[in-house]
Amino acid sequence: MVPIFRTFRQLRPGLAALLILATAGPAVADGWRATHVQGVVLSLVDHTWHDLARGEQLPRSTTLRTLGRSHLDLAGPGIELRLEHGAAAELSQAESGAAIVLHAGAITVSVADGHSATISTQSGPIRLASGAVQIWLEGVEIGIAHVRGDVEIFDSVGTCTRLASGERARLASSVVSLGP
Repeated sequence: MVPIFRTFRQLRPGLAALLILATAGPAVADGWRATHVQGVVLSLVDHTWHDLARGEQLPRSTTLRTLGRSHLDLAGPGIELRLEHGAAAELSQAESGAAIVLHAGAITVSVADGHSATISTQSGPIRLASGAVQIWLEGVEIGIAHVRGDVEIFDSVGTCTRLASGERARLASSVVSLGP
């Protein structure tokens, strides 16, 4: 009986390390992390909304809402994202970059060189190859303010419009209009 106990004692550090690796998993290592939370921010987990806390690690695919005057800053591999008050978005990460579906409110997306993000809206996708962009929903229109980098806007028929640094655009149904 003593040799079994001695063997277990020798294996215990290895088992502890294996348990830590099994619980960490890839979703924690490369998911989203809440870097700043102000007010009530909710994340959807197993069909139930939960309060989100600063520093909390989220999976690669998640759904978020900011209530009232709340806002949330997130970080993921090569991307920083801010959800302003009253925002609702679905986020996911893939090898090709981040995919964001904006349902309500406003977001600011900043993408590092070598990464990309596609923001889907009811009027068409917006692709950010690098740089930063602000996007907000106003009724049936989408406002876009290009901060820096390469931004491409696609209307519902697939026509691409590129924004220069500092340009603004509105996307409504199948029309992209440049200007304030």
